Amino acid sequence: MITFERKILIGAIGFMLFIIALVVGCLRQDYFLVAKDYYKQEINYQKHIDKVHNTYARQREVSFENKATAGYVKFHFPQTVKKSSRVEGKITFFRPSDARKDVTIPIKLNGSSQQAIDIRSLEKGLWKVKVDWQEEGEAFYNDFTLIMP
Repeated sequence: MITFERKILIGAIGFMLFIIALVVGCLRQDYFLVAKDYYKQEINYQKHIDKVHNTYARQREVSFENKATAGYVKFHFPQTVKKSSRVEGKITFFRPSDARKDVTIPIKLNGSSQQAIDIRSLEKGLWKVKVDWQEEGEAFYNDFTLIMP
């Protein structure tokens, strides 16, 4: 027969083991920020807001053609982008669930102001595509959602 004191002791030991297992589980959890320079990005957020505003005010939206089943995506830059103008920037494939899988590609437009990117190496799931670009000193920004099948 188990006495009342032993029941309390067994309950306390069981509770302590549960707490220890919980702490060990939490310490083994892989955690990371969305970006390594998260705080720096937050300080510069007003610049991002200005880029988005500039994009729509100057009608510089980039269109996104999703051909994920064919293994590529195509970006169509505005027809107003002059062939002689210098377009610079980057296209970032951002993985919300794991920042270590992010991919950044420099913008290199063809003669018809387009860029196709091979995405067969990207894992299945949700990706945020961020197009951060400049034309003749003016900054623009577009973003899209890509779901890899």
